[in-house]
Amino acid sequence: YIDEDIKTEMKANFRKLRASTPSSKRTTYIAIAAACIIPIVLFTVQKVYNTGINIFPTHQAIVKIYNYKKTKSVLLPDSSTIILGPDSYLIYPETFAADKRIISLIGEAFFHVRKDPRKPFIVSTGKISTTVLGTSFKIDSRPNQSITVSVVSGKVKVSEQEANNEKILGFLLPGKQIYYNPEANVQLKDFNIEDISVWQEGTLTYHDTPFCTVLEKLSHWYNTDIRLTPTELGEKKINLTIDGNQPIEEALRLICQMTGLNYHLNNNIIIMDYEK
Repeated sequence: YIDEDIKTEMKANFRKLRASTPSSKRTTYIAIAAACIIPIVLFTVQKVYNTGINIFPTHQAIVKIYNYKKTKSVLLPDSSTIILGPDSYLIYPETFAADKRIISLIGEAFFHVRKDPRKPFIVSTGKISTTVLGTSFKIDSRPNQSITVSVVSGKVKVSEQEANNEKILGFLLPGKQIYYNPEANVQLKDFNIEDISVWQEGTLTYHDTPFCTVLEKLSHWYNTDIRLTPTELGEKKINLTIDGNQPIEEALRLICQMTGLNYHLNNNIIIMDYEK
């Protein structure tokens, strides 16, 4: 299902779009861009749900959640909690099995797992699985893109699943992060735990991050397609902190101040370039 709060918000967006009298061309364009994405969401959600369901027995009752906007708190059957990021999909059983707790994630989420040595907690993100007994960590996983696992407390095992074979990629302790991309390159890094804490409240922090990666993550956060026309700027690394609770216009305004770029709408896509 799609969360009732999301359905209500979608309907409200349509009503606002019909009734609004735009105060500026730029604001109107962005409102239209966000609204035009909404009809596509229903199809995309179902397609991704069908993919994640395959890890569960056919007879098992499951819960399916798509989070459209901002972060959402989810309480699991074992009392573990998840902060689910925007444009993210979560699937889990109504009742966990006797020997393990397995869920499926596509997107971004922070986990606070209740400790149970008898039942490992496993997060499936495509070919990569993350296994814990009781800990807190964050996963960022998108189809055909890199996967990042960051540990805040406890110990986490990250492994690659291929058929019936398991390849252990690493064991992570607090402050450690593993980065895996589709070409099977693996990097172990340090990270600032505080960045994970403030993310749960909606603050987005980027340190020495490629500009194209920042825009990609903002596209998911605001559920809006953002593209960079001068592609040579994509690999330029930037430091940026954004209040994700503010409208997208505020994030774009801040980026434009930093880079000298402008933004406009083209076929429901926000384009960032040097055009006036």
